[in-house]
Amino acid sequence: MKIGVIGAGYFGKNHVREYFNAKHDVTVCDLKQENLDAVKEKHKVNTTTDLNELLNDTEIKAVSICTQNSTHFEIAKKCLEKGKHVLLEKPMTLDSKQAFELVELAEKNKLVLSVGHIFRYNNGLIKLKELIDTGELGEIFLARLVWTNLNEPFTDNRDIYFDLGPHALDIIYFILGKLPNEVSCRGIPSRTNASQDETAFINCKAGNTLINIDVSWVTPEKKRTVFVVGSEKSALIDCMTQQITLINNSDMTEKNVFVQASNPLIEEINSFVKAVENNHKTVSDGKIGAEIVHLIDLCHKSVKEQKTISF
Repeated sequence: MKIGVIGAGYFGKNHVREYFNAKHDVTVCDLKQENLDAVKEKHKVNTTTDLNELLNDTEIKAVSICTQNSTHFEIAKKCLEKGKHVLLEKPMTLDSKQAFELVELAEKNKLVLSVGHIFRYNNGLIKLKELIDTGELGEIFLARLVWTNLNEPFTDNRDIYFDLGPHALDIIYFILGKLPNEVSCRGIPSRTNASQDETAFINCKAGNTLINIDVSWVTPEKKRTVFVVGSEKSALIDCMTQQITLINNSDMTEKNVFVQASNPLIEEINSFVKAVENNHKTVSDGKIGAEIVHLIDLCHKSVKEQKTISF
């Protein structure tokens, strides 16, 4: 299949690599010639700095969009209007109205719109969802997620809720099968030269399940963990290693649950290509992405108004 990748920077180059390794005919578009030179040195791909050249190539059936968050809506809309299937990196957009507009446009044009909620392709989380769905843990009382790492202070408008929040919030949606119906957030720009919140606690409630999400750019140790407490058993997963520790609540005995780790990006891209070929949705379709953007909108509202938002 002939595929376009728009944006060949920090994460876009990974999309280029995996499409190329899967033997697709890849055209890469980026405004920076040095990014194009870097991917062309490693892979036999076509390159261009002109987005219109890619858009007007009728042989390109699908695209990955890996540009800056603020450009996602405009570029995705152009691609969908040109009849191209879209894999759009998270966050889908920075505004939920725009996100739902893309969903409607994709449906109208009968196109696949998938969003880069890559942890839905993480075998550890897939196994955790299975443990929850089969009742292994019992009634789910509590979920705690830690999504932290150290970054330099950002002096631009980079937003921690949109940067770290989408994955954590979507994991809750994925493993519980439902969105929170209540959210309360507090954040702080920890360092004096930071222009935005650098640490935040996102507290949610989904039915009878309490959820706490800790996101931070000031924590030295990088963590991506999910801890779920049930009435019978609890489970701790390291999302980077994809390994699960299962705890029996009654006697505190622990056992490791074997998980064959996946490469989530490869699985995501393969799923997208199959969806395009067979005209069906992915497990991370556009509507899911739009609902997560809407939830982040409500996180911002909670921070601004300093109150719990029910919806």
